Amino acid sequence: MLITDVAAEGKALARVNDKVLFVPFAVPGDVVNVQVTRKRTSYMDNGTLDINNYDIQSLYGVKFGMDKKTRIITHESGSSHGMAIVGVDVDSTGKTTKWQFENSWGATAGQDGLLVFTDDWFSDYLFRLVVNQKYIPENIKKILVQKPTMLPPWDPMF
Repeated sequence: MLITDVAAEGKALARVNDKVLFVPFAVPGDVVNVQVTRKRTSYMDNGTLDINNYDIQSLYGVKFGMDKKTRIITHESGSSHGMAIVGVDVDSTGKTTKWQFENSWGATAGQDGLLVFTDDWFSDYLFRLVVNQKYIPENIKKILVQKPTMLPPWDPMF
């Protein structure tokens, strides 16, 4: 989709089938892939969260290379609210590609309260996962009787 104009609030504008789309982090002339996550009477907002949605490094000419640990220490990233996993998309090999969540902010965020995250985004920005024990296999539950080890938040197993 071709970004054609600049819009308010730092967003760019594209048109599809007589509908206006507001796309963040883009400028006129950019060609972007978008997923519509919310429709309104006269326009739609983009909303899939993917670490590869935008090439911000090329736009600003600055390398952005913070890992999860650095983003947490500098308060660039952190746990801010809860969401419930409601769906998962897997490819033909069984590898997870996307997750769908019900957002704790309610129906006004995303499409009727649902958001889509790529697996890469999920890995970089997930901080805690709570799973009902009824979904955990018995052999894995045995781990729960061990003395826990406190991990720093940037540890991949946190």
